[in-house]
Amino acid sequence: MTNKSTPAGTQPPSTLRWAAIVAIVQSLVVLGYALSIVVRELLGEEDQSLVSDSPNAEYVGYGTAIFLAIIFGTVIAGAVSLLRGKNWGRGPIVLIEFILLGVAFFMFQGGAIILGIVTLLSAVLALAMIFHPRSTEWIESHYGA
Repeated sequence: MTNKSTPAGTQPPSTLRWAAIVAIVQSLVVLGYALSIVVRELLGEEDQSLVSDSPNAEYVGYGTAIFLAIIFGTVIAGAVSLLRGKNWGRGPIVLIEFILLGVAFFMFQGGAIILGIVTLLSAVLALAMIFHPRSTEWIESHYGA
């Protein structure tokens, strides 16, 4: 199955492009965090938040980094697809933005107020742009194109 491109000369509206750009920036931040997890694991630093007697507990950091790379790598792929005028990519972006709304809530509870505000505002911005009438009209007009 191939991913069909949109008809020539029909670029996505600016609202959809901005949603994709916000999703890419968010994803790059998370991938940077995943890289920091790997570096911390390679340096042998202990994660105080992990309490386990399991001999496999030492692999939790690597597993988390791999998981984040898969999820946010998919979001980047979807966002780039939208920026290139293809109609694939909206779903992963919408899903991750709703997840980030919940993440922001837990950031507030954990005392990371500034990070929570940034996460909340960026997720709301991306959702507002991706569900903007121009964005939804463009997606609808290119569905199955």
